[in-house]
Amino acid sequence: MNTVFGKTNDGMAQYPNIFFNRILFLSISVLTYVILSFLLASNVHGSDETASFNQSDAIDSLKSAVKKFDQLDNVPDKAWLWTDKKNIAEDINDILDETISILDIPDLVELRKNYRQLERAIILEQDRISNLKESRLLAPEGESSFARFIPTQTMKQWTATTTGDFDSLIEAGQKNIIQYQSDMRAIEAQLSESLSKIGIELNPEQVEFWLSSVIGDDVLSMSIVFSNIKDMTNLLADLTKESGENINYAKRYYGMLVMLHQLVINMQDKFIMKVDDEILPKLEDLSKEAEANIQEARKLIKSGGSRTSLEYNISANEITKQTIELYRKSVTDHRDKVSRALVISKNEIRVAVNTYKTVRLSSDVMALIREGLDTFETLMNLQIPAANVFQNNAIREEFRKLSEKMK
Repeated sequence: MNTVFGKTNDGMAQYPNIFFNRILFLSISVLTYVILSFLLASNVHGSDETASFNQSDAIDSLKSAVKKFDQLDNVPDKAWLWTDKKNIAEDINDILDETISILDIPDLVELRKNYRQLERAIILEQDRISNLKESRLLAPEGESSFARFIPTQTMKQWTATTTGDFDSLIEAGQKNIIQYQSDMRAIEAQLSESLSKIGIELNPEQVEFWLSSVIGDDVLSMSIVFSNIKDMTNLLADLTKESGENINYAKRYYGMLVMLHQLVINMQDKFIMKVDDEILPKLEDLSKEAEANIQEARKLIKSGGSRTSLEYNISANEITKQTIELYRKSVTDHRDKVSRALVISKNEIRVAVNTYKTVRLSSDVMALIREGLDTFETLMNLQIPAANVFQNNAIREEFRKLSEKMK
């Protein structure tokens, strides 16, 4: 992972280290502690309508990352037995991973989790219906015999003997699928509404597109976290203002902004690596497989195979290829967006680190934090999820099946 951590910068060495005195940095005055506690309490508890993540936990996590970051100047680049810059960088990234989970809104995480569970429930129900249809073919003719006496669907399936029994079970399974799909539509609408409240405009169909995609959770998570980073940046500016002329605290808050920059870079790096190393190669393999099926079907037609069946197979594989191309374009377009944003992020963190090492006045720090807010706004706009929609129901269903294969 590309990062400024663990690397030295000769341009920075010229600045005095007066503000890196760890004793002064870690000394907490009672007055500033009271101010910090008051502000955090008002943000976490006093504004429930806007606060959607635990800002106090986020502050604590960023504070831990800043403490680790300040150790970088005091450890060697490499060491066999002792802590070196690589160890510190790994510790920082671990802390930032925890911060990401804090900044990702818990309610929206739960909705996405429930959506995945419904997807799996539909697949299991579809498999169960296929098994029931197979069993029905071997069952003797007859009306359903257990509807009044067997309490659960599982027990009914164990005791099913007649075609009527299996018809009843198949009908119940189909009703379950309809209910699961209805629940999924409700989650899509709820997510759309919730995302709109934090500045991410996606209608329910667009939400469905991303939830159906193998990269959907990553895309939505980045969008949500980046939106909350803006809130965190505003909070850091307020904390800096309240800290007055306390240089140590002003520096600490700007250090937290630096950590937010690194958090963004980590998310962007991981996303690009996932797309390049996992998603695109899998799509290429699936496309080759579909094309091989088409070529084989054409050869079989020429050799006298059933034209009707084989032409249906060709059509099905062509739809698969169309879906793969839609998938590839969607993934590649968003990867390119993130790549462009990553260039900005890496430039910004170099400036932020240099500024952190040279900061002097708390009033200057507040202005710099406000500038950081503009940067995060730009990055979020660069990476907002594309408004892709499905072309038709066949593509929609194939897209979902393809996603399951890739998972």
